[in-house]
Amino acid sequence: MTSKKKPHRESIYEKNLKKGRCPHGVPWYHAETECGWCRVAEMQKNEETSQTVNFICHAAEEEEVKTEPTIKVQRLNGWSGSLN
Repeated sequence: MTSKKKPHRESIYEKNLKKGRCPHGVPWYHAETECGWCRVAEMQKNEETSQTVNFICHAAEEEEVKTEPTIKVQRLNGWSGSLN
């Protein structure tokens, strides 16, 4: 069995760090630097390459009748008036 490794795809963050600046003009001096527009571009790129899966749930042919248990409470004082 042969394993095929995917070639390393350089992310936009690695490119920006090497250049020292992103395409939007934000200077990149360290790895914690962020640009909102670069983040959006990276998310769009990841969304294009990801596979979407649709889950389909089949409804049961016969719906179950759900009944709640009945609780009978007997008054302690025996009066039929208010509880106050």
